[in-house]
Amino acid sequence: MTEETPILVIGGASVDEIRSDGSSHINAGGAALYTALAINRAGGNARFLGFRPDPLPDFFHDAAAHIRWFGPACKLADLPRFTIVYEQDGEARLVKAHWGIEQT
Repeated sequence: MTEETPILVIGGASVDEIRSDGSSHINAGGAALYTALAINRAGGNARFLGFRPDPLPDFFHDAAAHIRWFGPACKLADLPRFTIVYEQDGEARLVKAHWGIEQT
């Protein structure tokens, strides 16, 4: 990260289940989380303000290692959860959404 003025990205992280070709994977998700990661990857200095699961599950470790993640602790079950199916033709379908703590 650079010593430039930090950019504060406010938003959420989510738990995404990605289904494709008969397999299923759990991934860290969330547009705001990905935006903060992209800013840092491009040479910026982003900070991320959003709910952070405690304890932090393994699939969030990579993201957390590359940004400064601030925000209130929550249970993993409180984060939004999305199930996304990728079809052979490249089409993606959101088949399940649970908005969790962001619903309140």
